[in-house]
Amino acid sequence: MLYEEEFYSYKSVWLRVRVDEQIVQTLIASCPVVKEKPFGCYGLRIIHMSSLPKLIAFDLLYINPTSFEMDAPNLKKLKLCLPNLTDKWLHGILSNYPLIESLDLCICNMLKRIKISSDRMKSLNISCCKRLVEVDIVAPNLRKLDYYGDVISLYSKSLTLSEVSIYFKRDAYLDAEKIEFLEKLNHPKLLTWTTKYAENVIAPKELRETLRSPLYNVKQLKLIIDHPGKIYEITELVDALLWIFPLLETLFIEWMEDGYEYIFNDISFKFSYENRVRKGENPNCCKFLPVSCWRHCLKTIKIEESRASAYMKDLEKYFIKNAEILRNIQFSKRPVLPEQDEDEDHEVLEL
Repeated sequence: MLYEEEFYSYKSVWLRVRVDEQIVQTLIASCPVVKEKPFGCYGLRIIHMSSLPKLIAFDLLYINPTSFEMDAPNLKKLKLCLPNLTDKWLHGILSNYPLIESLDLCICNMLKRIKISSDRMKSLNISCCKRLVEVDIVAPNLRKLDYYGDVISLYSKSLTLSEVSIYFKRDAYLDAEKIEFLEKLNHPKLLTWTTKYAENVIAPKELRETLRSPLYNVKQLKLIIDHPGKIYEITELVDALLWIFPLLETLFIEWMEDGYEYIFNDISFKFSYENRVRKGENPNCCKFLPVSCWRHCLKTIKIEESRASAYMKDLEKYFIKNAEILRNIQFSKRPVLPEQDEDEDHEVLEL
């Protein structure tokens, strides 16, 4: 039995139970000032909620309703984990709540082609929607995009993303389809790319010779390799990343220790450049770019590693060979213990 006075002042309600429509309506009527409502009530087929002027965040999780209506004119954050959510149904939901700033679509397996059109949208998360093939985004204020799934057709207009996270579900070698997807992201400031294995971010040589670097204006990259294994040939990995992102300012690579699950190593790079405006002839490495790539304007590098420095000599040789005007490489090992003197593992190579 529900006592309405017990719930009157609740601002957040979490439901993870099997109930019927009458119980839900009674509970909602008892919470007129609720602001957040995660909702996973198994057994419900019809969800109708009214008089929720203060509701700003709503989660509808892992149920298959046949009807969903909610009077929440100030809703700003919506999470939907609905296996039976269709394109048309999603369009109707978004039309009813024009103030939504954050949208999370998870395991919505009936979605195929969706359009996100909103001046208010700031954050979009799409995860494990296994039939999705196309996303059209018209959201000039969108700043954060998280995508987990198969490669899809991405259409976007005037995206100015600050942060993007991607994880390709079918993780295989980088091909033209994935490169096209990356290019459609339109140069976010920070890209976090999670992959199973290092070789999955390496484009074949023939593609590098015929396609343009897709994200030449991205400044920060975080690569996370989340399966145990060797980091691959470090110089080959760095070379591949600097083709995709030829003017990075910060590169951070984290990988799981070979044979040790949940033990991670990492290495970071900070790059500085001279004038990036191309002068004179157009070399092959820059032939598709509007500016010079790192090979012609990289001035200094700072490399920091968390554990053994087994890669340092290889990286030194690689950058000396390939960076035309490189002046300085600085290596350091991040201290394992707080009391360790950082200067003990610090080397500067002047060129």
